[in-house]
Amino acid sequence: MNQELIALLPKASGILPIVAGAIGCIAGLAFWLVGSRGNRSLITLVFVMAGSITGMCVPRWFDVAISSWAIATVMALLSGWIGFTTYRFWSGMLLGILIAWCALVVVLQISRVNVTPVIVARDAGVSWRMIAVGSWQSVAMADRLMLIVAVCSSMCAGLTIAMVWHRFGMALLYSLLGYYLMAISAIYLAMTLNTNWLYSLQLKPLWVWASSSGFVLLGTLGQWRWSGGRVVQSSQNQHLQKYPIEVAL
Repeated sequence: MNQELIALLPKASGILPIVAGAIGCIAGLAFWLVGSRGNRSLITLVFVMAGSITGMCVPRWFDVAISSWAIATVMALLSGWIGFTTYRFWSGMLLGILIAWCALVVVLQISRVNVTPVIVARDAGVSWRMIAVGSWQSVAMADRLMLIVAVCSSMCAGLTIAMVWHRFGMALLYSLLGYYLMAISAIYLAMTLNTNWLYSLQLKPLWVWASSSGFVLLGTLGQWRWSGGRVVQSSQNQHLQKYPIEVAL
């Protein structure tokens, strides 16, 4: 199953995929180490970019004679404000998606779903929509139910963790995100460089999940402890500024 999932990655050659893979590894390491520190800023930035791009396209979509830059500026400010004020919700959604992906892969491993036809159909040029519909129809009804329950419960769990235990949820979010980004980028980089050792590895699912869980847990605990220390230090600094005489005594 692990080799089949690796084979689902797109095939490419040239210098651009190598650069993209290297950048992905560096970005993943940064997320794994300190990603939770800039969570609110990152989400706000993504919303600002999405709003500005959408604003640039609105005049063309609706065929109106309005300056695209003006609409882009207004929508960037509005969407940035939305992202800034609702960042916890969107962080929870992203965490739920990542946990749901983990649950999806686990269910595929347990159910022993064969993904080889997906690889063959992709290489034959079949559209991803047709591949998705055909793959879903080929899965047994019991496995479909298991997939739906696993994905829905994972989404709810991610949202709950981010809203209730926000600091721990953000540490888990960026540890997972960094791990995924590093792993996928490294595998994609190895495939681009035409290294065949990936396909020769006979990794047992238990070993893969144990090592992946340990790596994610290490990043989560590191970011959680670091952010906790920063919170304590910040509260101490505020107390010193508010009651300097009391502290001096």
